[in-house]
Amino acid sequence: MKQVPLVQVVMSRRRKDYYSAVIQTIKYIMPSPPRVQCIVMDFEDAMWRAARDTMPEVDHKGCAFHFT
Repeated sequence: MKQVPLVQVVMSRRRKDYYSAVIQTIKYIMPSPPRVQCIVMDFEDAMWRAARDTMPEVDHKGCAFHFT
């Protein structure tokens, strides 16, 4: 599977509601319906919870770079 970085966001807090707002904004600007198959992200707990809540239909995977 090819991975294409979609966005990088600088945030002041690591909160689920902040991550949810970012994901909702990304979904809003993407073609409808979004054709996302997988989200690869670091291991920030709030980000994982937000991704599961806002895009439950896609696979969620942790980034190997951030695991080590």
